[in-house]
Amino acid sequence: MRTRNFIRALEEISNNALPSLYTLHYDGWVLRFSDSRARRANSVSPLYPSALDTDEKIAYCEALFERRDRPVVFKLTDAALPDDLTAALHARGYAENSRTSVQTLSIDESDAWIAFKDDRYKVTFTNRVTQAWLDDQHRFHDADERARLTTRSMYDLLIPHAAFFRLAFDGVAVAAGLGVIERGWMGLYGIVVDAPMRGRGIGEELVRRMLAYGAAFNAANAYLQVMTANQAALRLYARLGFEQSYQYWYLQKS
Repeated sequence: MRTRNFIRALEEISNNALPSLYTLHYDGWVLRFSDSRARRANSVSPLYPSALDTDEKIAYCEALFERRDRPVVFKLTDAALPDDLTAALHARGYAENSRTSVQTLSIDESDAWIAFKDDRYKVTFTNRVTQAWLDDQHRFHDADERARLTTRSMYDLLIPHAAFFRLAFDGVAVAAGLGVIERGWMGLYGIVVDAPMRGRGIGEELVRRMLAYGAAFNAANAYLQVMTANQAALRLYARLGFEQSYQYWYLQKS
């Protein structure tokens, strides 16, 4: 298991990679609020040592989220403090509803840019979010996922080095992804392929090019977050050499 310091550092980096509209720091807990329905952007992350009573703090968080008409969601890792927080949440009716694997990879700088054998494929990128990239994200995701997508206002808040990738086939966009570089790490987000084009290795080629971009900008390692139930994505990332470093999970009242 990774150390608490490692998990905290990578959680900080990932929070910076997809910033919330507002962040509140409360006695070692990081509270994130946004207009989207994405849980990680509307959640409580107990990352650091606390001094206040646990039940008092939970009640405070519940009141804040209720005021914003959002369900209070706790995002936990093995670095969460205090150690008895999970038991305290269960006692108040919270239950786990999903797990996500945080996977990491040491980037091989010798990969360089990997070209498709078929010149009908082309990858481009911009360093600021564009409407075309956002449209791809919305179009390529399933209907039930679209409400949880990060909003443009959140992407506009990005401070670390970011690259928004689009992959086109015969001039038509068929895949997209976001890479964010900070402290020698490149985070991969929003990797998605248009449904009719899946199963052709497009996702793998897009990720390889994104990793090569990261290496060119001095990223020594990469990370991504994938739900443990997404077996197809887990197989893809395993082929690329990603391995699980830790997991995070949500606790929410049913």
